[in-house]
Amino acid sequence: MAASAKALLTLDDLAEGHNVFAVELSAEELDLHDEFFAFPSVVKAEVEVRRSMANFNLEGVVTCQISGDCYRCLKMVEAGVEARFRLAVQRRQASPEELASAEEDGYIEIVDPGTRKIDLRDYIREALILD
Repeated sequence: MAASAKALLTLDDLAEGHNVFAVELSAEELDLHDEFFAFPSVVKAEVEVRRSMANFNLEGVVTCQISGDCYRCLKMVEAGVEARFRLAVQRRQASPEELASAEEDGYIEIVDPGTRKIDLRDYIREALILD
């Protein structure tokens, strides 16, 4: 997946405290494809970020439309999807054990102190798929 500038969160641009931003991506940009469903509209994500120095707590709401054939009547059906994701990003040095523990948790990402941007596409995509 090539990086989409629309889904890149620039950590240094965020003010201390509460921040809100919106992202719109196509299904192709999120690598969403399924043999039974189509994504006829853009995927929208509204993300709230609470920044405290080098810690960033994200809560996102992802919405889109999906369409597919109804298995009962065989007509095309369209439905709205609303999914949520959470993520805690910590910009700091970490031991291999801390990194492994954060990876197992799934809601914490420890990144190098030099990291300036986080790509949110995987989190948005995962939220939709799990929903």
